[in-house]
Amino acid sequence: MKKTTVVLLAMALLVACSKEKETPKGYKFTVARKGSGEVAQAGQFLYAEFVLRDGKDSVWMDTKKENRPALFVVNDTSARQYEEGIEEMFRMARKGDSLVMKLDAKTLFEKTYRQGVPPGVDPKSTFTFIMNVRDVLDTARANVLRDSLNTIATKRFEERRKAQLTTDMEAIDGYLASRNITAQRDSSGLRYVITKAGKGARPTMSSTISVKYKGSLLSTGEVFDQSEAPLEYPLANFIPGWQIGFQLFEKGTVATLYIPSGLAYGEQGQPGAIPPNAILVFDVELIDIK
Repeated sequence: MKKTTVVLLAMALLVACSKEKETPKGYKFTVARKGSGEVAQAGQFLYAEFVLRDGKDSVWMDTKKENRPALFVVNDTSARQYEEGIEEMFRMARKGDSLVMKLDAKTLFEKTYRQGVPPGVDPKSTFTFIMNVRDVLDTARANVLRDSLNTIATKRFEERRKAQLTTDMEAIDGYLASRNITAQRDSSGLRYVITKAGKGARPTMSSTISVKYKGSLLSTGEVFDQSEAPLEYPLANFIPGWQIGFQLFEKGTVATLYIPSGLAYGEQGQPGAIPPNAILVFDVELIDIK
């Protein structure tokens, strides 16, 4: 039998064996593969891998690919009234289950993740959450596993961070050299050019700053954000590249910041606006310090 025939038969069997279920609030999901054992109980944890895709088939998260499985707690029954979407599905999962739920972006982000829909994402667009449950654990086993996963994740993140910083520095310094731009260097990896020096005190992490800015991608020059009026926020609320950079400037300074991805939006980026591991360029003017 040809390999393609085997694959098609396997897919057909999977679809035939799939079963649609519905949560108490009416969210539908598919059991692509049924596991074994009892349904997870309140206080237990689902040890799982999951993939989150948008309607354009862009992957927002893939824990298997990133080698960082997740732990989802099944909350006490008193939390049922607040649960939406995938949270309700957790209560219906068991070890070995492969579950698929489709949700519109507004429901996923506002009701499940309890945050705003990201810029550039259509609230009505469809997201697909695919979860494979490896195991169902009690609190003690979950805590041991969590500690182990955190240790491994921290080590891997640090390795990736160092490697990415080296890559980013080569890209930034190459960009500056090719344009005969002389920039000042911070030990963090930040590069900056002061085009107009300011006067007076510099902001600290406890300061609130007022700033005009234009942000672009180093790789393409594409502008992803620009202020129409001065933006005023505590310095501590901004990305690390701004926190480091603005503490080097006096009031009135006009400058350009070249920010490595690790001091910006890192591996995750900002879907719809900033790609993963993107080096950012900001033209800024420090209007005021409070």
